[in-house]
Amino acid sequence: MKRFVTCLLLWVVTTTSWAICPNIPSRGLSFLTAPPPATVSSNAPSLGHSEILPIEVLGPPGTVESYHLPALSDAASVTAIYFQVHNLSFEGKMSFRLNENPWRTLTDDNVIYPRPEAGFFGMGGILDTLRFLVPLKPGDVANGTNVVHFRFNDLDGKTVGYRVLALNLMAGGREVFPRSAFAYDDPSTWTNPAPYDTPEAIREGQRIWYNETISEAGKTLKAHCTDCHAHDGRDLRYFNYSRRSIVERSRFHGLTTEMANQVASYILSLAVPYEKGARPWNPPYQPAPGLDAQPVRSWAAGGGLQAVLENDLDTLKYLFPGGASTNSVDLTKIINTREIPLAVQFPSWNRWLPKVHPLDQREGSPNDPFLKTYANITNRIRLLGRAEAAAYFARQSSPWDAASRRAMVKPATSDPTYRTWAEEERDRRHWRVVKVWEIMTEFELEERGHELFGPESNNRRWFHGEVFRLGPHVIGLPKYDSFHAESMQWYQVQLVLNDGNRRNGSIVPIDWGYQHALNHSSWDNPTNLTTYAVLALNTAKGIEVGANGLPLTENHSWNPFKADIYRLAPGNILRGKYATIPVEIRRQVAEALLEPWLDQCERFSRDDYLAKKNFKLDDKFRTWLMYLANNFDEIGVSPVLINRIADFGVRLYPDDDWSKARPGQVRPKRVVREKTAAPKKAPSDQPKPAKAPKKPKVKGGASANPAPTSPP
Repeated sequence: MKRFVTCLLLWVVTTTSWAICPNIPSRGLSFLTAPPPATVSSNAPSLGHSEILPIEVLGPPGTVESYHLPALSDAASVTAIYFQVHNLSFEGKMSFRLNENPWRTLTDDNVIYPRPEAGFFGMGGILDTLRFLVPLKPGDVANGTNVVHFRFNDLDGKTVGYRVLALNLMAGGREVFPRSAFAYDDPSTWTNPAPYDTPEAIREGQRIWYNETISEAGKTLKAHCTDCHAHDGRDLRYFNYSRRSIVERSRFHGLTTEMANQVASYILSLAVPYEKGARPWNPPYQPAPGLDAQPVRSWAAGGGLQAVLENDLDTLKYLFPGGASTNSVDLTKIINTREIPLAVQFPSWNRWLPKVHPLDQREGSPNDPFLKTYANITNRIRLLGRAEAAAYFARQSSPWDAASRRAMVKPATSDPTYRTWAEEERDRRHWRVVKVWEIMTEFELEERGHELFGPESNNRRWFHGEVFRLGPHVIGLPKYDSFHAESMQWYQVQLVLNDGNRRNGSIVPIDWGYQHALNHSSWDNPTNLTTYAVLALNTAKGIEVGANGLPLTENHSWNPFKADIYRLAPGNILRGKYATIPVEIRRQVAEALLEPWLDQCERFSRDDYLAKKNFKLDDKFRTWLMYLANNFDEIGVSPVLINRIADFGVRLYPDDDWSKARPGQVRPKRVVREKTAAPKKAPSDQPKPAKAPKKPKVKGGASANPAPTSPP
């Protein structure tokens, strides 16, 4: 288990007010939460400092880059240096030194994280962009110009480096240099340099992209550049990967420097509309207010790192804009997850891409039905108009699923080949999702919901449920520290792309039992970081998905368990995890969501529930209702709502005594286990949840996310 070093300095730093880095790193410790200005050019700012961010430490092992800080006048006051870095995918990947001081190789043990970074497992965890402080000692910096040197340490043989998005010296809790002291790259100004700016060079780059043999670690690959990305490379152009990043990755795959530059010229020549928010570090589809007002082509760029909330509970202000109350959820409307920001940073594009193409797996073959299905789909779509293409692609989920099952035979978990199988299955799923992104964006299918599924559906949406299947628990990967947190992360991306649209009869596109369970499992982390507001959002969407007026005999009809309302007031097993959530907030949220849940429950008679498929009026549900009433009563939920729970119990179980479910009754000694609301048995590719990790010691007792003292 990783250990995370924090100290009182963390509290000092995070109580300041600081905003840096336009377009790149404005999400930071509590002092980095101000929104960034518009993209600025790379001209030198007013202080005359001409170094450009980000610093791309990209290349072969041992690559070193240097950055000259603005002139310093009070070196004695400096106590730390702040970094924001993209793609620190393992500990020890980054070393830095100041001036001629010794190199310092960074790990989770020698940096100071804010609480989200520590809670989400630091380097190699689920956050692709990390913020942290490194304490400095007297003499590390001097008055005048200081140079920061960065080195790439290649320890896994799979990456080409990292990007430093922001840096600054700290004097206690104060940043030393103002934001105006830094200049930032502007992709809208990029051009191909000579001699790679000619039509001939671009055509040769295109040929190489589609047809040239590539390799990795000296092994010749069957796949070409086109195979792991969007077929024409539009993903690299859309997310504004720099010329250098394309060149270095091409060289990593065995191309000469000349060929790599030609590939970069081809990519940068693509007629893909420029999106200023689309960068390699900005998570695709990151929710943010106002995204729907932008053209659909901007959706994949997301709201940027600045849209990631510092405090999870702030999400409640967007979920309940008028405050959480018993009339704050209108089930006649769709809760727009695309515009409700979260304190969960979604995966950046690097993590969407497969590590190994299906052709280069153990049994890789061009005749693989999984690959051929993609070829059949794209060949067909190119013959259709936009509306026909959308309708056609919406029907292709099941054929692709079937092709996948035929292609890969899952071994027993005790089989020595199981880990390899799981990793190959992971990469096949990632490859499919990248190709779905390619199809949805290239053929402009992301805003066809109303014409295909009616006005009650999200118009801006994906069609299928591919993304939640990227969760390591769904794949069946062997467990690791951030196993459940990563699954939670992909499930939330799925909720943004396709939330079920009131037609979620089984586990696709949302497996609601695991949507809730994985969120809770992610709370077992080194800093006891909770995502309670994500729980509230998911509960609201679980209520919404079944509020469609269908009779209970139909597959997509109301199911009380999809919302898993019980998790808003759990029993003994989970109660301790809610210690940081003010009980008044919990009461208001519970009342806001319990009322619409009861409204739906009360629409149907006992006979309706008896006729419902995949639902039983058994002792478990009766016990669940009893404890639901008691636990909500414990946190002060309105007696009116508690009595409605009891009345619902009387309706379903008229021969039982429901007086103990009334307000003010003594809580039963035994508490129902929270897992009763989850699916009885996980599918074969969904292992049981891992045990909670041991909690590391935290020095100083400071929190970067103190809970608010009043409800939203």
